[in-house]
Amino acid sequence: MVSRSGEKKRKNKTKIPGFTKERRDAFLAKYPFCMICLSSENLRVDHCHSTRKVRAVLCNHCNSGLGFFRDDTRLLENAIKYLDYFWRLHNQ
Repeated sequence: MVSRSGEKKRKNKTKIPGFTKERRDAFLAKYPFCMICLSSENLRVDHCHSTRKVRAVLCNHCNSGLGFFRDDTRLLENAIKYLDYFWRLHNQ
């Protein structure tokens, strides 16, 4: 989305109840890196979609990845096994 001044604006698709822009900015300042990959770029405040509770700071890639796996640890474990299997197969 682009503002009238021509600047890009990030559309906040998901509102976290009670989580204001000020609280988000303070949270990002306190935790300035992704809790999964340790990146400090394109950070997002992650939250549980069913409880709406804030969990941690993640980069856009890691946050999207969890979303694609529907926050299901069994799917993530299967993905790890899949990647490990093919890595071993092709790197012997």
